Amino acid sequence: MLMGHCQLGRKIIDAELDVLHIPHCGRSAPPIAFSYLSKRIKLVVTNHGMAHLALPANRVYTHPLSPTRFIDYKEFLKWGFVFKDRVHLIVTVSKSEKQLISRSLSITPDKIRVIYHGIDEEFRPLDREDAREELSRKYGISSPFILHVSSYQLKKNVHRVIAAFKKLRECGDEFKRYKLVIVVTILGK
Repeated sequence: MLMGHCQLGRKIIDAELDVLHIPHCGRSAPPIAFSYLSKRIKLVVTNHGMAHLALPANRVYTHPLSPTRFIDYKEFLKWGFVFKDRVHLIVTVSKSEKQLISRSLSITPDKIRVIYHGIDEEFRPLDREDAREELSRKYGISSPFILHVSSYQLKKNVHRVIAAFKKLRECGDEFKRYKLVIVVTILGK
């Protein structure tokens, strides 16, 4: 059951917590509702990325006047004026994100820790021949290939991957046998 921030805030106060970890803070949206809790409760936030702060707007937003751009800016201001002094620790997924968060939001680097994504045991090296046979059987891929995996967003530069691959194939006959395999996730699906 989902509950509103007020109900959750009341439960947190009643539980007399020492630390509250908010694991789902993405983009620039700070969990403002929790910033008003007692200062004795240390807030730890995991932020999964703020690339839109580093990239040119035309790489992130589909239109210069995109409503998402204005929402992101509003959330950015909340970090700067309300939340950044209230958070005890920010956990992020890479050193570059740590630098971006520190620089863009004026948060001291000692309040930011990098914890890399975990990898399930399922993702392990396979026998090359078995892998080749499965790729050929399941996907019809039998020649050498270059693999690109990402979500399908402007900021992931899939079009540049395609352009770079095209240039690579023009570099000589040894590259013409390669295929480009692109695996993307569509957000919201």
